Amino acid sequence: MVTMVVLATTGFAVGIGGPSRDMVIKRQRLRGRPGVFMDRGWYGATLLGTALVLLLSVGAALGVGVRMVPR
Repeated sequence: MVTMVVLATTGFAVGIGGPSRDMVIKRQRLRGRPGVFMDRGWYGATLLGTALVLLLSVGAALGVGVRMVPR
């Protein structure tokens, strides 16, 4: 039950923060700051970069599980 409450709270927080972040990025983009990969047409590099970041996140999460000492 506690896990469900934490997950629901997390989902709510992401839902509230997501649109604000998108508007800030859009506002910055309108000021002429380029998005390097997307502006140059390197869509594959954008996806590859995202995949690498996600793989690093998974590796970090697995590393935390390995370092935890059972009591």
